[in-house]
Amino acid sequence: MTQPPPRSGASTDQAPLLAGAGPFRINVAAVLCAVPAATLRAWERRYGVPVPRRTASAYRLYTAEDVELIVRMRDLVEEGVSPAEAARVVLGSPAAVADEHVPIDGLELAQGRLLAAAQRWDAPAIDVELMRLSMLVDAQTLYERVISPVLVEVGSRWERGDLSIGQEHLLTERLELVVRASLRAVDRAEGPLVLLACIDAEQHVLGLLGAALRFAASGAHTICLGAMTPAAALGDAIRSMAPRLVGLSVSLAPPNARVTFRGYGKACGSTPWVVGGAAAESLRSAIEDAGGIVAVGPSSAWSAQIRDWLRSPR
Repeated sequence: MTQPPPRSGASTDQAPLLAGAGPFRINVAAVLCAVPAATLRAWERRYGVPVPRRTASAYRLYTAEDVELIVRMRDLVEEGVSPAEAARVVLGSPAAVADEHVPIDGLELAQGRLLAAAQRWDAPAIDVELMRLSMLVDAQTLYERVISPVLVEVGSRWERGDLSIGQEHLLTERLELVVRASLRAVDRAEGPLVLLACIDAEQHVLGLLGAALRFAASGAHTICLGAMTPAAALGDAIRSMAPRLVGLSVSLAPPNARVTFRGYGKACGSTPWVVGGAAAESLRSAIEDAGGIVAVGPSSAWSAQIRDWLRSPR
């Protein structure tokens, strides 16, 4: 009986075994990929990964290349990437892969379900809803049409006292996990490096991760330094990694904005730097006087500028 390849590094370890081999019936392909036959049928039907040729009797026949494609998708899914997003990655398609068209009002209802689940401390319901959405829409759509509006509403409810800090943390932690998993799938390791960070005292990273998704979709390789990154630490990273662009996130205005952004301008030196987030527009003068660029509104509003930013000389 054909034995499955080792789970660790299966996509490369099995290559010598399969070179010139095949075609395989679905039961053999399932063993080689360590993926149930029912899952193979579902991935073919929903995502086109892969589309094996058929015999005259309609039996599926998988090539060695088909097996390699399945193993790559399996590895991504096991890392936490949604099947739809994993399919988009392994197929190398710029278009979103989705089971069906999701109307805008359907995504608005999803926002309500996430907020209601957080309100009643229902972590499993949050996870189930996010998993459902991840199978229906691509990562960028999920962030811009669900996660970003939810974050705005979370802030409003917290200010009104309708949502506690604990409930906010419960929801945002789960949202962050989904965005990070998606980012790992779409990031381009060979692209120009974009270094991303929150300014000192800025603790909210989801907006930064949303920007990272937009940069990655434009072909960039992104590295996030995360929350509360001092200017000096950012300067060290810039000197070590030589990014093409630096992106900063600010949702609350710092006490002395001009001093703060002069520090970041000095840390960035000749490297172009962009500032986004809820407070960026109100801080435009301080940012631009320090040599920075302001990116306001949803990332779709400034996505057309990304290629110009990425082409800018250091």
